[in-house]
Amino acid sequence: FSWAEPNLSTPYYEATFAKDGSLARLYDKQQRRDVLAQGKRGNVLSLSVDLPKEYDAWNIGKQGALMQYALDSEVHYRVLSCSEVGITLEGTWTWLKSTYRQRITFGAHSKRIDFNLHVDWREDHLMLRTAFDVDVRAMRASYDIAFGVCERSTHTNTSWDEVQFEVPAHKWVDLSEKTHGVALLSKQSYGYSAKGNTLTLSLLRAPTYPSPQADRGEHDFSYALLPHAGGYEQGRVIEEGYALHQSLIAERSEQVCDKLDDHFSLVEATGDGVVIETIKKCEERASLILRLISMAGRDGVCTLRSALAVKQVWICNLVEERLEQLSVAGQMVEIAMKGHEIVSVELVLNDE
Repeated sequence: FSWAEPNLSTPYYEATFAKDGSLARLYDKQQRRDVLAQGKRGNVLSLSVDLPKEYDAWNIGKQGALMQYALDSEVHYRVLSCSEVGITLEGTWTWLKSTYRQRITFGAHSKRIDFNLHVDWREDHLMLRTAFDVDVRAMRASYDIAFGVCERSTHTNTSWDEVQFEVPAHKWVDLSEKTHGVALLSKQSYGYSAKGNTLTLSLLRAPTYPSPQADRGEHDFSYALLPHAGGYEQGRVIEEGYALHQSLIAERSEQVCDKLDDHFSLVEATGDGVVIETIKKCEERASLILRLISMAGRDGVCTLRSALAVKQVWICNLVEERLEQLSVAGQMVEIAMKGHEIVSVELVLNDE
């Protein structure tokens, strides 16, 4: 990496940076295609005028799409770390009354590009967003919501489409064609938009009513870009969304025990788009309750495996009343699931 020629080569990408620190080009080596639309950029930070007609702290000013401040100062990144894990670049700058520090990480073993942004926010009635103009055309975008995925149009052909200029989603928005797509993921922010071929994420607002100092101060954001093959299911966007939200934590233990296998899970669910959303103790019994979700949106069979000594497996309703007992074979059980279905499973252990 060199700022004499601001290019970066990683195992997955060729990246070129613009003077304002945004991505001027991002080439996917695996897909052999540009991620960004020709002549467009990615990770473009903008400040939009945010003056809603009423309910200052609740609504978003619609005029912000036409009244924006673009970052016009140069941002120079330095190499913060470079190892077999990946490379991290860091840049700092001042923009209007606020200061910014951003770290961009290209992983050596993952296609996900992480953006970690620290902001000391001092603006009034402005809204901070980041945008990626991607080389994808689709009539509808997919959004992660609680226990499922919803779709919204990417055009403004009707008045209904026009007012849906932002979607309150959880972990990600994905725009895909049949052969490829791009997902924008976030850990803390929930205001996503996919209009045309532009993916945006709202990061900060600065209302003055009812609190004159709402959101002023220091903030940390983590968001990521994930180009992939196929749709969001084939591109493992669901898994990467959970990985971004629930990062691995390494802890040193003083216990002495045998070595585990390279791949080990106390409980594992295999099946297209099936996620173990929750593991909890049963409210009225000593057993464990699992909440399984079929995020793929189609019927299938989930195979549940456990390293625990399981004696019985029950299908329960949401208030944990037993409905049906399943047969267990070698610590493994098969569960038929409908698309977007939530299934509660009770594991009765041998020591109970």
